[in-house]
Amino acid sequence: MIATTYTLTPANAEKPVFLGSIIDAETEALLDSNGVATTRDPAGAVVAMTLSPRRLPGSVEWVHSPYMGVDSLVGRLPETVKLLTRTVDGMPAQMADYALTAVKAERWQWQLLLREQSQGIWVKRPILRSVGDRKALIMGTGHVGATTGRALRPVFSGVLGVSHSGRAVEGFDQVWALGDTDIPWSQVDCLVIALPLTADTTAIVSDSVFAALRDAHVVMIGRGATVDFDALHRAIQADNVRHATIDVYPVEPPPADEWFWSDPDVTMTPHISGIPDPMDPVTSFLNARRALMEGRQPEGIVDKERGY
Repeated sequence: MIATTYTLTPANAEKPVFLGSIIDAETEALLDSNGVATTRDPAGAVVAMTLSPRRLPGSVEWVHSPYMGVDSLVGRLPETVKLLTRTVDGMPAQMADYALTAVKAERWQWQLLLREQSQGIWVKRPILRSVGDRKALIMGTGHVGATTGRALRPVFSGVLGVSHSGRAVEGFDQVWALGDTDIPWSQVDCLVIALPLTADTTAIVSDSVFAALRDAHVVMIGRGATVDFDALHRAIQADNVRHATIDVYPVEPPPADEWFWSDPDVTMTPHISGIPDPMDPVTSFLNARRALMEGRQPEGIVDKERGY
C-alpha cells in the first residue's frame, strides 16, 4: 500500500473544497449535505476535487479525483500538492460486471442474433461458444483487474494476470510482468485490458500481443491509449482476435471515420463501464478526509511517480 505523511489540519479541513468543472451539481449537493463546504472559486483552496489541473491554485495541498483514472492529473499538478487520491469504491465491481456481461454476450453471439432479428431471420441452432480449457488473461491486476478476475473465474478454466511488477496477486493463478516473454497468449480465450495509462503503458498492447493470440475475445475497460488500435485492426483481420468489445478510446468521442464504427467484429460502448454513482466520489472523499484528520492512511493514494 502506498503511504503518505500528509495530515489534514482541522483548520484546513474547515476551508471550502474547490470543485472542478467535472463535478456536477448532484455531487456538489451531496458534499454539502454531508457537511463539506464547497466552492467554485479556487483562490486560497487547500483541498480540491477535480479531474483537471486547470485553475488549481498554488495553495492546494490535496487533490481528490472523482474517478479512478488520474492520467489527466499526474505530472500536471502544482508543486504544492502533497497528496493525490482517487475514487475507487463501487467502480471495480461495476467494471467487472461490464466485462462479464461482454464475455457472456460474445459467447452467446448476441451481435449475430440481433442482426438476424433485424433481417427477420429465424435459425434455431446451437450457438453458445465453448471455452474448453482456455483461460482469461487480465492486463492490470489492481482493484479493477482483481475484481474482474473474480467475476470471470466461473467462466474460464483459469485466470491469469499481467502487471507492471509481475507480483503475485490473490485470485490469479499466475501473474507475469509486462514484457515477459513466456506469457501463454495462445491459451487465452478472453483478454481483458484494464491497464492504467502511464508513460510506460502508452500503446503497450500492440502487434507483439495481438499476433500471439489465437481466436481471442478482447475486452477493453482500462484506458484506450494503452492499445495500438491499428494493431488491433490487423489482429481482427488476421483472425487472431475474433471479437473486440471496446469501452475506452484514445480520443473520446472517436472520430466518425475510425474503422471500428462499422466493423461487425467490434462492439462499441461510449465509456460507460466506469461511470461512478454520484455518491461514490463523495463517500471516497469523506473517508479519505476522516482518515487524514485522524492521522491514518486513506485508501486510493496515487503514486505520482508511477501514475497509479
